[in-house]
Order: sequence, then structure tokens, then C-alpha cells
Amino acid sequence: MARLSNRSVTAEMVAAAAEPEAAALTGLDNLELPTVSRHPWSARNIWAVVWPKLLAIGLVIGVWELVHLTGWKQFVLPGPATVFANLWEQMQHAQLWQAIDITMRRAVIGFALSVLIGAVIGALVSRIKPLRAATGSLITALQTMPSIAWFPFAIILFGATTNAIIFVIVLGSAPSVANGSLMAGELLVIILGQPSIGALLSAAQDQSDMATAIAIMIVILALGIIIDMLFSKADAVIRRRRGMTDPASA
Repeated sequence: MARLSNRSVTAEMVAAAAEPEAAALTGLDNLELPTVSRHPWSARNIWAVVWPKLLAIGLVIGVWELVHLTGWKQFVLPGPATVFANLWEQMQHAQLWQAIDITMRRAVIGFALSVLIGAVIGALVSRIKPLRAATGSLITALQTMPSIAWFPFAIILFGATTNAIIFVIVLGSAPSVANGSLMAGELLVIILGQPSIGALLSAAQDQSDMATAIAIMIVILALGIIIDMLFSKADAVIRRRRGMTDPASA
């Protein structure tokens, strides 16, 4: 009986110790936990990821159409029908697809270099205490510095070339920052013979062609949504394989 009592007390102590951790994951924090089923690529899971984005897109288009119907700056802000017709026309030509190819290649190169350099620096700083004390604040300062601030230095160092764009992307270090550095770089560094997405957007802006400009922005948003979905799905698969998800949600 004494042994059973001791075991009961031990179990209660373990449960009590786990309560703060469980409480920390309640509320809004609990919503951030990934919910992964045994078949993450099933049609049901794909639809669960896609339908909120489709709903958001539908709401944006609806509000856009209502604003257009009110006549507010109608000559400057075209309606959804005009923009999507423009986008469809651009999709029939090779220039848009060539621009997407050039931009995505820059993104892949910049992101890969950012991961490589960031991982090496992070490993060294985490393992070498004097180096961490010397450069920790500097790394934090570099993260808070807007990537656009590096462009004068990049232009002087590399000129108006792809290397200037890659240089600024790498300094971003993080995927989200690298993605926004990419478009800023392409808007500022226009390379002849390379019609990137940023160059097409800049050309539309110079010509005051709002329909084309908004169409290119839709392409940028679509690429961002696709990339975010791919990374989110890869993250969910990795967590599931490493046993980092709640079995009850599977």
C-alpha cells in the first residue's frame, strides 16, 4: 500500500510539473502549433490550407470591385476585370515567364547563400563565447538595418549587375527579408537584357500603366503565397517525421 501511495504521489508531482508547460501552450500560443495528419499531401489537407487563402483573395477582389464601382480615382485605379485581362494577355507572351525565371533564380541563389553563411556564422557564434560577446550586438544591428540601406555600397562595389542584388539579399539573412530585398534590388538595379519582375514593375510605373503594374503585383503575391505554402508544408512534414507534432492531432 505504501508503494502504491508513493507511486500515486509521484504521478501527481509529474502531472503538476507538466501543468505550467501545458498552460503556456494554451490560448493564442496553442493556435501556432502545427496540426499535421498522417497524410499531409491528401486532398483534405491541401484544401484546408488553400481555402482560407482563396477566401482572403475573394474578399480583396470584392472590396477592390466595390471601390472601383464608386468611381474613386477610376482613371488611375482600374477594376479587377481590366487588370486580370491585362494579366492574361501578359501570360500569353514569353517576357513574363522569362522575368519570373530570372527573379526566381536570383531568389534561390540569394536564399541558398543566406542559409549557408547564416548557418556558419550562427554555429561559430553559438559555440565561441568571446566571439558571441564581440559580435552579438553587431549581428542584431545588422538584422534591424533595412536592406535598402546597403544599395549605395552594393552599386559602388559591384555596379548595376546581378551581384549587387545577390549581395543585398545575402545581407538580409532571413527568408522573409531576402524576399523583400530581391524586389527592391530589381526595382533599383535594372540590368539590360534581363526583364525581371522588378524591371517590369518599374517600366509599368514609368509609363503610368496601372493595369500592368497591378497585374505584376498580383504575380508577386501569387509567387509569395506559393512559396509560403511549400515552406509550410515542408516544415509540417519535417516536424511529423521527427515526432514533433501532437499524435492526437494526427
